[in-house]
Amino acid sequence: FEIGDGFEGANLKGSENNDAFCVENGKVSKKYNYTQYSIIFKHSAKQIEYVQYKANLVNSIFGGRQNKVREINNNGYPGCIYMKSNKYLKVIRELLYKNNKKHLTRNLLNFLDSQGLAIWYMDDGCCSYMKRNGKIHGIILQISTCLDTLDEIQIIIDYFKEKWDIKFGVKKDHGKYSLQCSTHEAKKFISIVKPYVSNIECMKYKIDKVNYTYTLSNG
Repeated sequence: FEIGDGFEGANLKGSENNDAFCVENGKVSKKYNYTQYSIIFKHSAKQIEYVQYKANLVNSIFGGRQNKVREINNNGYPGCIYMKSNKYLKVIRELLYKNNKKHLTRNLLNFLDSQGLAIWYMDDGCCSYMKRNGKIHGIILQISTCLDTLDEIQIIIDYFKEKWDIKFGVKKDHGKYSLQCSTHEAKKFISIVKPYVSNIECMKYKIDKVNYTYTLSNG
């Protein structure tokens, strides 16, 4: 296992957001002072294909037994969950959290490749139409960060501009910040993640509004 270029580092960091958790399970052996760490993916039952996709990636990194994606009752709604434990997840946990709070740095973001961006977007991104007088004239693309400081969100904005030439703005909702961009920048972003998103049937809805916008602009 290594944290570096390619999907080894990118996938775990792209996934470590609202729909994924890297948790400390507590000491499982008092004799050897051993603490277990796990990564958990939880989604709606409609996205089970996507959970399996992420499960396969995690298993390709850590090896060992391939745990099954299980169906669950998620607060009264059909859901699915995958969990994988591995000692190296301690490294991920320590990189991503400080005092049990998510913490992002530019060095961490630099691990992301296009596949990592795609996973981040599929986990925490969405597109919606912009309408004027009832007619669609563009889209808004948004990515949740779950961050509550402008300093950290600015690190992400600078990263996207410098690494991918994509200009994001900021939206604050319920004390947390999200990235946001409109049609021109959204098209650039989707062109990067589309090769991965389009291969997962249940996630194609995340990019279909951008495709429709292309049709409008070219019609």
